[in-house]
Amino acid sequence: MVGEDVLVCGDTTPGREAESAGVTSQVGGRDAEIGGDVGERAVVVLVLLAKPGGAGCAQNLTGNGWADSAVDQERADALMAAASRPDGQDVAPAVDEPVGPEECQFSEGFDYVENPSRTMSCSDTVWELFTTKTEGGLTKNTGWMNFENLQWSVYSPNSTSWLHGAYIAVKAGGWGTLEDGVQGRIDPLCRVSQTSQCTAVQPSNPDDGKLVTLTSGTVYEVTWGENDASDASTQPDKALIRSDVGLRISGPGSGADIPAWSFDDDYLVGRCDARTTSSGNVSRGCVNHVFTPTLNLSVSTRGSSATMVAWAQTNLNWHPGKEGQGEPLHYKREYDTDRKIMCGAFVPDSTMNEALIPYNTKDSCDEYAFDASYENPANTGAIKDGAECAQLTAVQNDNTGVLAADWRDVALLGSSTGSEKCVRGHIPLFLNSAAGGDYGRLVTSARLIDNDAYWVAVNP
Repeated sequence: MVGEDVLVCGDTTPGREAESAGVTSQVGGRDAEIGGDVGERAVVVLVLLAKPGGAGCAQNLTGNGWADSAVDQERADALMAAASRPDGQDVAPAVDEPVGPEECQFSEGFDYVENPSRTMSCSDTVWELFTTKTEGGLTKNTGWMNFENLQWSVYSPNSTSWLHGAYIAVKAGGWGTLEDGVQGRIDPLCRVSQTSQCTAVQPSNPDDGKLVTLTSGTVYEVTWGENDASDASTQPDKALIRSDVGLRISGPGSGADIPAWSFDDDYLVGRCDARTTSSGNVSRGCVNHVFTPTLNLSVSTRGSSATMVAWAQTNLNWHPGKEGQGEPLHYKREYDTDRKIMCGAFVPDSTMNEALIPYNTKDSCDEYAFDASYENPANTGAIKDGAECAQLTAVQNDNTGVLAADWRDVALLGSSTGSEKCVRGHIPLFLNSAAGGDYGRLVTSARLIDNDAYWVAVNP
């Protein structure tokens, strides 16, 4: 009999299946295998007590597709009662000592950081393993133990290899058939999952891949080097959202009371991609695509180009790209036509051009939201000409000879209702191009692909 992964707490992550016998039902959005046969038997059950996004709970499964017969309903009720454990203890707390990368903040309990950066993903789950026995249609709990599984992955935007770490802590306590613990294997999914598109190498723990005894108070810690093996590693312009960075924890069982069991813990996230650069080379790398990066523009170095963005984020009622007030922008890879709509009829300011001669630059058409973003209204057909945007112009506020300092400020041309879909400005070309270069570097360093979100922050 293979073990059963029984979700008690409404996991909404689709596509996670446990190995078991019987029929498949939907419990809280997750596929869970429920034993369909009735008779005398022992079963190992895994309950997810806490997962990324919040602590776990026990829910009433009636009406959620759990039971396929009156007997199965009795069994469901028994499993729900077992989740409370015989001694009435609460779920064991998270580890209270620093573990893994500092950015994950695992020592903070369930308030850890799931997605601390574009290059890191963190996961903290608490699982309960308990055994049940069914005799004559009546299911009873015969033993329990629980453990916490901390995992992290560290990616590189310039490589399709990454570090995968895990720290499994078996909690104090245990009862019945599992009072003395259980034997288990801890394997990376990159090595054992038939659907994985990655490989695992260089384990740090000499017991990697071997049976270890998971007993009260023990800790198992290991890191692997893992490599992408998807099309993104061999072909250009491919991307794969990873669902194979995680662990498979399994055990052979012991005698009649503890059958074999197996489950996957794959809450880490990541994406690998390959892209053709402007020089014709292929760039490959991996990132945490769930984390939304920020484009930082500095007024001290980008002058009026950055100030124009700040004006738009403050004065337009939709605060484009401003975290905490508006929505993020989304990268658009192809935008030549949109640029023509925004700036095709733009007329440079001759007076500004003359004033910019000492700075060896000239007036140029600048826009926000950027042409290379889906929020630019030229991309949606919301405008036919950049003249429909709020109109700004850079103004000279000093004469130090430093372009960004002397042409720092902007002024509104005409009037604005605040409901405009964009801003178009007369901005010195060097400043305009420099800010565009910052955006391009973010696209590269964060490995933005089409429709990826990003924030924009304007700093002094």
